[in-house]
This record gives sequence, structure tokens and C-alpha cells, in this order.
Amino acid sequence: MKIIVIGAGKVGGILIEQLAQEGHQIVAIERNEKKLIELQNSMDILCLSGSGTDRNLLIEAGAGTADLVIAATDSDEVNMICCLLARKLGASHTIARVRKPELADEINMFSEDMGLSMTINPELYAAQEIFSVLRFPGLMSVEPFRHGLFEIVEFRLAKEGPVTSMTLQELA
Repeated sequence: MKIIVIGAGKVGGILIEQLAQEGHQIVAIERNEKKLIELQNSMDILCLSGSGTDRNLLIEAGAGTADLVIAATDSDEVNMICCLLARKLGASHTIARVRKPELADEINMFSEDMGLSMTINPELYAAQEIFSVLRFPGLMSVEPFRHGLFEIVEFRLAKEGPVTSMTLQELA
């Protein structure tokens, strides 16, 4: 799979490393030359210096044939513009890191217009995970469905306890 990652900071750097280990063809776009040199010396990936909002740089990176473009810079607005440009150039899917609450709340309204396949808010995701752990003591995992309308919850139960003798209807 051909994946372009824009922004090689903490989040982008981890993504690049994991995706490269999985054997994907990675192109990293980053403004910080030092980070690019570190990436190039540690992994077999193509590194391009510049901004993901530069149309010509996206063309050079191969955005027109990319399976996925991930914009993970420290600017929500830059991430959305990168994804819009990449989608207009022909990228199959785009993911933008959007952290600002005022943008995250409205993103669903215009994500299709911007060509966003998905948005990610790492801070919100972490807060939701913490809330799930606090809400369900003994929780092993929670999988939301239909935009959080339903959840499948996995617990580890003791052999003897009040829950083990209940029906599912009583458990609710």
C-alpha cells in the first residue's frame, strides 16, 4: 500500500515507523530537515522536505496514486488543506489529525466536501478510553458502533459473583 504521511513529529513519526515495519511504501513529507535526515537514516522510505500544502510537492510524492494520505502536522487547518489537495489530486483515502474542539465538532458537516475519509483526535480518543475504564471497572475493551450509539463491552468476570448468575436482560 502506498501511504503518504505529512508531518513527522511525535504522531507522524510513530505512524511512519509502524507503517514501514508493516511493509507499506511510505513517503514522508516534513519541513524539519533534521527529522527527515533521522527518518532517512533509520528507515527505507522516501523523504521529501517541504509543506504538505504545496501542490507540486504532493504531486512529486505521488499523491495522485496514493492509497492513503495522512496529515499529522501540529496545525489542524494545514492537515485539512493537505487532505483536500491530496484528494483533488487523486488519493484514494485521506485522514486528518484534528485536535481543536471547535473544528472537531463541525468536521462531520464538511468532511465529505473536503474529501476526508476520517479525522483523528488523539486527545479526545485518550479521554474516551479513560472514561470507559472509569465507567466500567474491570473493563477489558469497548468497541463503539454506529458513531457511539451502541457499544460491545468485554469484561473479565470472577467464577463466583453477582453478575455470573444474571441473564443478559437482568445485566442491563
